[in-house]
Parts: sequence; structure tokens; C-alpha cells
Amino acid sequence: MAHDLALERTQRRLRAERVGGGKVLHAFRMGEKYLMAGTTLTREQILSIPFANRDALIGRFIEVWPEEANVSGAPAKRAGPPKRIIVHLGAGKFNVFEGWQVNADVMTKEEAQALAAQTGEGSN
Repeated sequence: MAHDLALERTQRRLRAERVGGGKVLHAFRMGEKYLMAGTTLTREQILSIPFANRDALIGRFIEVWPEEANVSGAPAKRAGPPKRIIVHLGAGKFNVFEGWQVNADVMTKEEAQALAAQTGEGSN
């Protein structure tokens, strides 16, 4: 719960000129169009929403990301569905991560750290 509130505050602090795009979290109506959950919104679509409405939507109905996250102007397309991985944190606590495997073959810890440090440009 506290993590959700922190994420919402961070997204709402993202200045309009830095918004790169977004995704609809919960369905809502924008003008005459009904936007379903999962719909990707462009920067222009988000900035076309009046400030007060946009501020109320971000974090609750819209998830936004900075334009630096757009390598090619749109979220990266990946082959296949993402995998979910459970990571044990100790003391009976776990996190679940969702994403795609980046490496094709197994690698050493040093190789994995070097790959994780890369920016990801040019990889889809």
C-alpha cells in the first residue's frame, strides 16, 4: 500500500514536458472515446487532457513514463508473453518480477552484471 502511494506521487511529479507516454490502468471515458485498461497512450494524447483532469487520472487511471523510457518513441515490443519469477528475500518474504529473459545462454555473475548495466538501446 505504501509502495503504491509512493509510485503515485512519483508519477504525479513527472512534469508535463517529460511525459513520454502512458498506459491505461482502469477503463475511463476520454471525450467520446472509451479507453480500456491496457491501452497505450502517446505523449500527445496524455498532454491533450486538461491539467486538472490529467493530474487526477495519473496514478489512479493512467500510468505514465518519462520520454527517456521511449527508446524508439514507443514501449519496446518483445516476443512472447513475459515470465514471472519469484525471488526469496529471506525471513519468509518474497517479490515477484515480471519481464523477459535478456540472455540466450547461461552466463557468469560478472557477465550477468555487465549485461544488466547496459542501457538496452537497440535490443527488442
